[in-house]
Amino acid sequence: MSTLSKPLWRRPKAAILAKRDKFGDDLNDVYNNILDTTDPYLDPDSYENFKIACHHLYIYRGRDGREHASCERYFTPMSVNELRSYPIDKDDEDTIEYLELEPLLWETHKILGDEPMDAARKINDAYKLTSDDYRDHTVIPVLALSYMGDKQARLLHAYFGDKGLVIYKSHLLSFQNPEDAEKSIEFLLQFMTGKLVGSTAVV
Repeated sequence: MSTLSKPLWRRPKAAILAKRDKFGDDLNDVYNNILDTTDPYLDPDSYENFKIACHHLYIYRGRDGREHASCERYFTPMSVNELRSYPIDKDDEDTIEYLELEPLLWETHKILGDEPMDAARKINDAYKLTSDDYRDHTVIPVLALSYMGDKQARLLHAYFGDKGLVIYKSHLLSFQNPEDAEKSIEFLLQFMTGKLVGSTAVV
């Protein structure tokens, strides 16, 4: 598993900025190498060539009886018991209107080639690490939802470390029927309502 170096306390400012720039350059190299490949799919055997470490993201109950995620370096999920303690208002007008639009939300449509890149640029421009207030921070953790056909989704937790891009991915979450959808949304909500942990100011 990829690891990060020791905290940057007492490190010279120049060293911090140099490490930040190196992370950016290395991540850009990963992107360019994948962009140049002719294979439309990445398999476990090719991960190492691209400096990618891929792991499973799941929630388990530890010896202390508490729920833990397989990776809690930057995001820790809310326990299912705490999540269920919040009542669901099934009569909320905004929620009802949203649910009635569900068939339209899953409609199949063709994505133009430039659209994913446009979305990526918007995310990058909006990200707080582009601010001068975060110039001392070298790690950019990301928690993202990936939606796909057949009413399925996947939760992704990623960050870039000294040894490359580290990705934790959940199993495919089904929304094909009410029973599966209830389990899937509960899993997603545990992370979406969880806490931000760890330090991004490390080298």
